[in-house]
Amino acid sequence: RYIVMQHRVVFSHTSNSTDRFVFYAGSRNLEQADGNSNSIFWRYTDTLNSGRFQLVIVDALGTTTINTSTTVDDSTIYNLVVQKEPTFIRAFINGTKV
Repeated sequence: RYIVMQHRVVFSHTSNSTDRFVFYAGSRNLEQADGNSNSIFWRYTDTLNSGRFQLVIVDALGTTTINTSTTVDDSTIYNLVVQKEPTFIRAFINGTKV
């Protein structure tokens, strides 16, 4: 199964020590008969990965978190893309491979 997810986001405010925000964008299957829940999603909060985006993959093998080098800034447009095929996943932020 081939899946492409694309999210275009802009943050008017990012997290700081007073105001905390958490951002998620992606896809999640509801729990399946075997008890597994498959998910692929982008995540941001200032308390994880020094305020940079993370790509999180959850499958039958467990959870894999990929820390990116892209720091989230106010008023910047981000194009977040994930391409999933049966044997691999590719991810891009503003056209740069993660």
